[in-house]
Amino acid sequence: MNRSEICQKLLTLDAEELYYKECKENGRQPRNLYPVEASVQLTEAMFFPANTKQNIFVLKHKCYSPSVTHSHDFFEIFYVLRGQSHHEIGGKSSRMQEGDLCMIPPKTMHYIHVDDDSAILDILIRPSAFERVFSSLLNDGNILSAFFVGNTYTAGANDYIIFHTGADEPLKNLILDMYRECENKESYFELLLDSQLSMLFGLLLRNHEHACELPPFQNRTDSQIFGMVQYLHQHYSDISLKKLAARFHYTPEYTSKLIHDTTGRTFSCLLTQIRMERALRLLANTSLTVTDIGQQIGYSTPEHFIRTFKKTFHKTPNEYRKRLPDPWGPEAYSSGGSAEP
Repeated sequence: MNRSEICQKLLTLDAEELYYKECKENGRQPRNLYPVEASVQLTEAMFFPANTKQNIFVLKHKCYSPSVTHSHDFFEIFYVLRGQSHHEIGGKSSRMQEGDLCMIPPKTMHYIHVDDDSAILDILIRPSAFERVFSSLLNDGNILSAFFVGNTYTAGANDYIIFHTGADEPLKNLILDMYRECENKESYFELLLDSQLSMLFGLLLRNHEHACELPPFQNRTDSQIFGMVQYLHQHYSDISLKKLAARFHYTPEYTSKLIHDTTGRTFSCLLTQIRMERALRLLANTSLTVTDIGQQIGYSTPEHFIRTFKKTFHKTPNEYRKRLPDPWGPEAYSSGGSAEP
């Protein structure tokens, strides 16, 4: 399918959408997509097959379907391709217009309502994908880095970010291409989706970073810990609790308590997690020796690094590296299909 054919498909109501439209026009109560509950919890397993390396799933949001308040354990992007939609996130309601793009982090209660023939695309992203695939984004001090890092490591970060992209044709075409890859599921489509999402982030930062919308922090503590975690993520190789406290003009005792109360982890545990995530990327994507990787992420001796890695992953760095698939081979990017929601 070319882009014109994809647009036509997305703007054509399917049988389920026609059913909900008919119910609305005739004043009938439709059946629910989900059981009637206060909220619904969506999980990765509903969308991402366990036996593939797929990090991204793109689908159309159903028109006219009943609104269900829900949360999920993955990141969600929804993009208004045509028309408009109503959404509520964190108790704040607003209407999205054509060209608007909204990102929602895991565990955020929200709903999206499309009560006409508008076309909304949902892009679902596994949290684990950011460390493995989008490392260059996370290591840069941009607004998307702050959003993803904050929502990965803390509970007090922003619960959405909106980009008003308007009539950005290259960005729209890129999202349509992502939908096509998910629909066709041709060989190596997972690899292409990863690259396309990186391009999407690049276009958002290049053209729309200074015109995005973020909710305010709920309180001063949220802002404090958010800044600390972002700084820790950028300076993990040579940071200490004392240095972090001095950077934010607090005592080490207060800094330690603030991190634990907000993240549920000690400073040492949080630092180890960040270092180990970086180690996984270096083992998978470079030919650096184990000694060099340990030094690069902040361990003074290879023995300390190997011991910490094995305690975390129950295997040595070399054992982990030997079990990695060829990143360009078919076993890394199988052509299997995806589960429907």
